[in-house]
Amino acid sequence: MHPTAHTNRRTRVMLFTDTLGDVNGVSRFLNDAASEAARTRRDLLIVTSTRFKVDDRPQIVNVRPRVAIAMPRYEHLEVVWPRASEMRRLADEWKPTAIHVSTPGPVGLVGRSIAKRLRVPLLGTYHTDFPAYIKRLFEVDGLTLATREVMSRFYRPFDVVFTRS
Repeated sequence: MHPTAHTNRRTRVMLFTDTLGDVNGVSRFLNDAASEAARTRRDLLIVTSTRFKVDDRPQIVNVRPRVAIAMPRYEHLEVVWPRASEMRRLADEWKPTAIHVSTPGPVGLVGRSIAKRLRVPLLGTYHTDFPAYIKRLFEVDGLTLATREVMSRFYRPFDVVFTRS
């Protein structure tokens, strides 16, 4: 158990994702999780930052990005520079007992930093094999190896990482 975990307190998970309004498996999974959390009255707050349309419901907060651009060679995804201060303020108000990071992008980095600052468990999901995507999209071995190293460093501080088996 994490040193600051409170066993007598209801679990409140704040989930950070770089993809929610897009059409992909991660977005679909997270929208389904929000629906299930609402149905079962679980404390789940999904935080994203995108120009794409996201469902307007209490379990989802879309913080307007500072900057958003289409991802090179994968225009159906955005790379954003989120408003980290708004996300930190939201976490301070919502008081999560755990942070879950669902994507290794800029929004995920904000989630990681918030977990460290709040001293709550950091959980993550490895949904997508980004090194394989980079290899296919760019066909540059050095870029593929660099992506593999970035993924390793990104997930290293997590208390738990979930992945499909």
